[in-house]
Amino acid sequence: MSKLLLCMLSFAILVAAGAARADDAPDAMAIVNKGIKALGGEEALGKVKAISLKSKTTITINGNDNDGSSVQTLQGLDHFRQEFEAQINGNAFKAVTILAGDKGVRKFGDNRTDLDKEALANQKRTVYLTLIPITLLPLKDKDFKVETIGEEKIDDKPALGIKVTAPDKKDFKLYFDKDSGLRSEWWRGSRASDRATSSRRRPTSATTKRRPELRRP
Repeated sequence: MSKLLLCMLSFAILVAAGAARADDAPDAMAIVNKGIKALGGEEALGKVKAISLKSKTTITINGNDNDGSSVQTLQGLDHFRQEFEAQINGNAFKAVTILAGDKGVRKFGDNRTDLDKEALANQKRTVYLTLIPITLLPLKDKDFKVETIGEEKIDDKPALGIKVTAPDKKDFKLYFDKDSGLRSEWWRGSRASDRATSSRRRPTSATTKRRPELRRP
């Protein structure tokens, strides 16, 4: 048998094996749909018009701990309000950030600043990074691209991963428990090396109390 024929047969076998693995791998949207179902289903989640997140935090300045609290309210991907209050070195501090469509404003006490183009883009990214892991529904929109990134072990349990590319061309990763479909955790960033350095979040946090409140019409 000629070397050329052997090369062609080897190539055909590799292509067939790759196709078989692709057929066996769960489709990215199938993973998303299973996650949505695990959260209660698309119909139920679609009735939620606003989400509020309340958290408490501790800010350490020069070794002194200062208590703070935050309330975030999200309505879709283009309406957001955050109020942050803290007592810093005995002084009351309050900051408010508002996003309304393509406009945004940030207030520190009596000082008000309109968000510039970069700040507005960063705020929109913050909103979708906050909302998507909670409801997953925005991933059904054609503006978000999803693709599978394989299976990993998270807390000794198999988890299926997807990479999400947002309308701003930035991406992040989501992992879902293979059996239940519930989200395991997520990372910002697209490279494998980002796993060691980028933000990594799980559904619950041991250091920050976050209580989501789902509001229906």
